[in-house]
Amino acid sequence: MRELTYVTPKPATLEDIQELVRDYAKAAENAMEAGFDGVEIHGANGYLIDAFLHHDSNRRTDEYGGTPAKMARFALEVVDAVVARIGKDRTGLRLSPGAYFNMATDSRDRAVFDYLLPELEQRDIAFVHIGIFDDSMEFDYLGGRASSYVRAHYGKTLVGVGSYSAQSASEAIAADKFDLIAIGRPFIANPDYVARVRASEELVPYSDDMLTTLV
Repeated sequence: MRELTYVTPKPATLEDIQELVRDYAKAAENAMEAGFDGVEIHGANGYLIDAFLHHDSNRRTDEYGGTPAKMARFALEVVDAVVARIGKDRTGLRLSPGAYFNMATDSRDRAVFDYLLPELEQRDIAFVHIGIFDDSMEFDYLGGRASSYVRAHYGKTLVGVGSYSAQSASEAIAADKFDLIAIGRPFIANPDYVARVRASEELVPYSDDMLTTLV
């Protein structure tokens, strides 16, 4: 919806990576100074951190690629830097264990998240948030849904997402699939979403055309 100019990306140098880690920490600090309650680090949906976590996008042969520990290193360094700056109770992380957005699936990715999730659990951050547009999607190498995989390998606070309604979200939380549910698109169509749900009022259907008013 906007005129954008794209360039061919280049692999980050080790110096670039160190600077990026500092940038994440500074951004978190800025958010707190601006009055935010905390930050959610975006490590999902094909963005920078996610690109390190999948074999289709991470072709590195240095200390940030090739093995699960090395591929997870950047994500953990960012988390550690942010936690050091604003505290673990104010730090969340969004992850996409299932490659589905602008990258190909690779069965080797599971080993990366098998390593990453216990490391995150030890850090006891505020939450892990699954990044997926539709939680009904299944991935062979994860044994089904990404959310079920994460729930089985991460015992701390888990935020689910992916086409949930207020009713299906309540049912999922009651079934201990998640601790919290994030709902996005219905809020774009219904700024008074919470009030409408509480009053059992009909919701305005979401449409992609509504996004044009947000640009």
